[in-house]
Amino acid sequence: MRGKPEYGKEGQRLAVLLSDGIDGFCGGSIVNEKWVVTAAHCIKPGVKITVVAGEHNTEEIEPTEQKRNVIRAIPYHSYNASVNKYSHDIALLELDEPLMLNSYVTPICIADREYTNIFLKFGYGYVSGWGRVFNRGRSASILQYLKVPLVDRATCLRSTKFTIYNHMFCAGFHEGGKDSCQGDSGGPHVTEVEGTSFLTGIISWGEECAVKGKYGIYTKVSRYVNWIKEKTKFT
Repeated sequence: MRGKPEYGKEGQRLAVLLSDGIDGFCGGSIVNEKWVVTAAHCIKPGVKITVVAGEHNTEEIEPTEQKRNVIRAIPYHSYNASVNKYSHDIALLELDEPLMLNSYVTPICIADREYTNIFLKFGYGYVSGWGRVFNRGRSASILQYLKVPLVDRATCLRSTKFTIYNHMFCAGFHEGGKDSCQGDSGGPHVTEVEGTSFLTGIISWGEECAVKGKYGIYTKVSRYVNWIKEKTKFT
């Protein structure tokens, strides 16, 4: 992510790192003690996923870190990577042991469908991750965050030859320079509402990153909140 180092504990407590045991490759958000939500395209056949919560600097072993193995991955039922890798790009990960919730490891708030949609239309969201700090560059070792403006649908559609479905939205800067990037996928797009962070999007894809005239594409969480709550028994 081409942004700023993470702001205090807020991003650290909400975002998690997905690792193959050696390297981080995606992000995610804590739904509750046993479940994480991420992008479906982050799930690779044969790759065992480790979730690292309470992470800040990937080059240090920190006392706030909690590592859990993923025992089950559930992509959204309409997701089909062989048809479109990024359509319905959302998945749930079940952890082998519950996370110990504390000030560094906290579930993200998920509102109902109507309110999640309203919050997204506030116009600005925060994204965070450990992905590349510029296109084809190195990954960030310290969690980065970025405030991104929502981009209207007409502008979004004009910016790309690829299909932007109704369950996706665009966010970012026309002038480029700041964006989510490779390795940030699956991480949260959150909207702050009176000091509380609500999940409004999942970082999904883009054409390169931080390029002028291109935007980050996100999965619209409002479309999936009922599914998330049903699968995770989240009440």
